[in-house]
Amino acid sequence: MKQPLEQRANQLLRTLTATRPALSRRDVLQAALALSASAVAQALLPARGFAADAAMPRFTAYPFALGVASGYPQADRVTLWTRLAPEPLRA
Repeated sequence: MKQPLEQRANQLLRTLTATRPALSRRDVLQAALALSASAVAQALLPARGFAADAAMPRFTAYPFALGVASGYPQADRVTLWTRLAPEPLRA
């Protein structure tokens, strides 16, 4: 009874190894090179946050002339949103 189980296990093992491609030395070297290049590129880039990338807008008048467009009150907070319209009457 043990023989058929071993044969089935060996057959399954052969099937799995035949369908799964082996990791080659070239694949490992390419992955290592890509990882190293990304680490070097990250070190060379200036360290800035997302807020530093955006320029601060300057408005000549109050830009929220349309008021609150909608809201979502909850027991411990309120979420409000509006439309930023520096010139709301201009088409």
